[in-house]
Amino acid sequence: MTTQSHNLISQAISGSGLIFTLAITIRLLYLLSYHDSPQFIIPVVDAEEYHNMAIDFSHGNLPEQIAYRPPAYPFLLGLVYMLFGQGLIFPRLIQIIIGAFSCVLVQKIGIKIFGNVLGFWAGALASFSGLMIYYDLELLPTSLVILFNLLFLYAMQHIKDKSSTALWAGLWLAASALARPVALTFFPFAILWLWFHTKNIGKITTFIIGAITPLIISLLIHISIGAGPVLVSAQGGINFYIGNHAESDGMTAHLPGSGTGWNWDQIRSNAEISMGQTLTASQVDRYYWREGVKLIKQDPIRAFKATWRKARLYWNRIEISSNRDLYYHGQSFPIVGWLMWIGFPLILPLAISGIATGYRNKSLQLLMLFMVIQFLTAIPFFVNARFRHPLLPILIILALGSVTPLATLLKRKTSSTIKYGGLIGLVAGVLLLFAANSGIDTNRNDYGLFTDGTLYERMGKPEIARDHYLRALKTNPRSTFVNFNLAEMARDDGDLELASAYYRSEIENQPGYAKAWNNLGVTLMELGETERALECYEQAIKLRPDLQETANNIAKIWGLRALQAAEEDNWVQTMKLITKSLHYNPDNPIYRTLEIEAKIHLGDSIGIGEELKSIIDLYPSFQPAIDLLKEVSIGK
Repeated sequence: MTTQSHNLISQAISGSGLIFTLAITIRLLYLLSYHDSPQFIIPVVDAEEYHNMAIDFSHGNLPEQIAYRPPAYPFLLGLVYMLFGQGLIFPRLIQIIIGAFSCVLVQKIGIKIFGNVLGFWAGALASFSGLMIYYDLELLPTSLVILFNLLFLYAMQHIKDKSSTALWAGLWLAASALARPVALTFFPFAILWLWFHTKNIGKITTFIIGAITPLIISLLIHISIGAGPVLVSAQGGINFYIGNHAESDGMTAHLPGSGTGWNWDQIRSNAEISMGQTLTASQVDRYYWREGVKLIKQDPIRAFKATWRKARLYWNRIEISSNRDLYYHGQSFPIVGWLMWIGFPLILPLAISGIATGYRNKSLQLLMLFMVIQFLTAIPFFVNARFRHPLLPILIILALGSVTPLATLLKRKTSSTIKYGGLIGLVAGVLLLFAANSGIDTNRNDYGLFTDGTLYERMGKPEIARDHYLRALKTNPRSTFVNFNLAEMARDDGDLELASAYYRSEIENQPGYAKAWNNLGVTLMELGETERALECYEQAIKLRPDLQETANNIAKIWGLRALQAAEEDNWVQTMKLITKSLHYNPDNPIYRTLEIEAKIHLGDSIGIGEELKSIIDLYPSFQPAIDLLKEVSIGK
């Protein structure tokens, strides 16, 4: 090869255009296969919440749940909706550009450390990484977090060259924290790194100003809307509690009494019932932090074992799905499925090998430090693919550091430290991949079939949905929430016996799922089995004291029995039963009025006129209270 040809190739691979083009092309091909699917059309779980928040932002309103979600992604998504409408194509196109630019940043950082050739391959691996492609088309903050992390690291690489870069480094780290708060823990380490590598107080001060200004603005906004002193979001406490309660599997957002089917209103309600007062978002957050710490103190050995398991799961070869089964999705969309192997299974052993041989390289030390702090910050909570994935581009860069040492294994003149260090690192990385058993069968599609079934239900295609649910049960009879959805469909169709059977199957799979107990109770009531319904309601309220629907159902049963006792002129029994009813629904005007009537018949008439007037003030057209007040007045 001539020198001129070599220079042309070198220029081509050092330029960002080729990597950007590769990344854009593969993502557009995925978009073409994806854009007509239910998964693309209907945002689910977290994506749905971000979508709804973005709609509020696009209308100039603050979302109701702003205190419980990091604001950066829904705010920027809302800006896209405001400019281009609420269609779901434009956000994906913009995220494709963001993802492609992230691949270029991987290349640029790689070139800075390893030179043009290895830098190019770092960018190429990022371009073709299956999960990077996947997340670039999801309405989730993952791609934005990756972009901000890489911009921060790129700025830190160049901080010695330009003073203004320190400001940008601080801003990018703050932006990452506002997209996902896990970046907050790196602030002190970034300052320490700047001190050891620059000894420049001015640059450190500039970095701090850049980093804290956006966070102070976020804090003031949260205080102004009554959320309390929330820096980014008030979700840390509940995630900490979820990751440390006795039923936690360390992988999913499983909440006792609800499984993974909880919402922010329930989280707040649980805390307020426990504390006996109305709470701000920051107080709710602190409540769950305290509860999580209590659990750890109560059983530190269990907590240590759980944390140790999460630490191993973090590096596992299996991607732990959250909102959607990644492997099922990969089967439906082969571009993602074929390229998922360019992820932790391939990259982690090479990255550990690169660390083993390059840990003295100052250019790599920042990346290694960032990786370690991100890992240590994640494991107190719970781990899954979405939370560890932002580290993948960094691991790709570190992995390229292993290429040269591993390539020289057979050369006699190679330093034994480099030769065997790289090999030991490679073996250690492989062992990490197999260090924990997640229990996930990547060939079992029940969760994917279930989530697709929910999408078809929302699209008004119940027969297709039912078929997906039944296939999910055939794949895994113990699949959670599937029986519940089938029960709901059967109940809507009027088949109460079938609905009852499905609810029982759900309870068998999830004994702690309060909603299933409640709905089984409702079905049994409709079948005339009041006693068994009451047993179900009592189990539901025991699991979830905040479940007002269940409380109302229990109150209704006792209220109906109290009315029957009143009709039989058994006022002692009426008072006893209506007291139980009011315990669960103290504001119901029917129960309150019946209690007053029972008092009258039992000779306790003190203050009853004022009590009746208070009911009428709240319910001016409630005739039983009006009539009873007239009778009381005449009696006087």
